Amino acid sequence: LAWQRVVRDARAADAGVAADLLVSMRGELGLEAAGPVRTALVRAVVDGQRADGSWGRRPSAPLQEVLVNTAWAARSLPEDQRAARLRAGAALERYLHEVKDPYTAALVLATGLVDADAAAPLLTTLGEGIRRRDDGTPWVEVPAGVVNPWGLPPVPAEVTAAAVLALPDGPDRRDLAAALLSGWSAVDGFRAARADARALEALAVALPTTTAPVTVTVLADGEAIASG
Repeated sequence: LAWQRVVRDARAADAGVAADLLVSMRGELGLEAAGPVRTALVRAVVDGQRADGSWGRRPSAPLQEVLVNTAWAARSLPEDQRAARLRAGAALERYLHEVKDPYTAALVLATGLVDADAAAPLLTTLGEGIRRRDDGTPWVEVPAGVVNPWGLPPVPAEVTAAAVLALPDGPDRRDLAAALLSGWSAVDGFRAARADARALEALAVALPTTTAPVTVTVLADGEAIASG
């Protein structure tokens, strides 16, 4: 049923919807129809790129919204779309001096399209936005007025996921990933709507993995009641 909805939405997807779907279609999906659909979505994103290298979901929008849309769309494209990604990188670099908030800085950094020298101020902006609660749990403070690619205030899980994908490996990244995981619900996911897929990607990148068997033990009142 989920795949049927993807096919339906992909038929006439604009660049924004195509980028949203591509973010959720990374890796091997095990579906024969996924290849042609993914190819069509990539073409929709590339065709929707503006002449200056940016993307937008509205005819006119604040620069901050254009930057997050450009970062989101560029990161949805596969590595072989070099021309579109290079144009996007140039568009982002032109306006790096306008990035003032940690959320936008994180999305731009996560594209991997900004070179190390240009990325340094963005990492500083992101780092300055990380706060810690009394128990040590980290969170990222986003100023009022900042919006996500859909023109809405970004929810905490969305901001945290962007920060995890942008930061180099270290205590902040690992602690933010742990905080992100702790907020997951079997019913509501991360409550980040279309950014839930990016949250899953952030966890896959940042948390340690193992290929060996893992023993899980259930405790009740300190007593082990089941193990497997």
